[in-house]
Amino acid sequence: MNASKENARNWLRQAQSIAVLTGAGVSAESGIPTFRGAGGLWRNFRAEDLATPEAFAAKSDLVREWYQWRRAAVRNAAPNPAHHALAKQERRTREFLLITQNVDDLHERAGSRNIAKLHGSIMIDRCVRCQREQEASQENNCQCGGRLRPGVVWFGEALPEPEYIDGVDYEGPRDATEVALVELWQPDGEGRYRQSRQQLSSVHVWHDLSPFDS
Repeated sequence: MNASKENARNWLRQAQSIAVLTGAGVSAESGIPTFRGAGGLWRNFRAEDLATPEAFAAKSDLVREWYQWRRAAVRNAAPNPAHHALAKQERRTREFLLITQNVDDLHERAGSRNIAKLHGSIMIDRCVRCQREQEASQENNCQCGGRLRPGVVWFGEALPEPEYIDGVDYEGPRDATEVALVELWQPDGEGRYRQSRQQLSSVHVWHDLSPFDS
């Protein structure tokens, strides 16, 4: 084991407060497409062509079909060792916050509990009229008659306000330890991450080459 890995292990053993940021790379090992690499197309559409409010307004049936396909992929996937390792770390850490950009539910199924989902959840639908949320199904319309859309943050939409994360049960950081498994997509998410890491020691685990290596 090289020195950097041993240092990371020592930090994690001693840490009392940990914040983790995960992205698409952590679920890629479970077979969930990242949509940024090979196999990222669906019926010749890019994710950026479908995951927008404009696409939903213009071709909602096509967008919902794509999300039903993605939900099926998530339901058929299983948490991988990285998901389980984070859930185990949470159980043995006094204060632990998992911030994820992923919209799947693999962290929850692995046992993680204190989660802030920056981009929402693919496993719920939200009414565009009354904003009521419900478990995702084959239904197209809410009880109020409004159209149901996936409960995720689309390209062009704002990320949750900082108060969203503040409301999660976490008081850290106290001992300046942060672990990140990230694939940064949106400028706001990247900016917030870089601002926070200036105050913390950090460990980076990347699915592909990280921007810190360039």
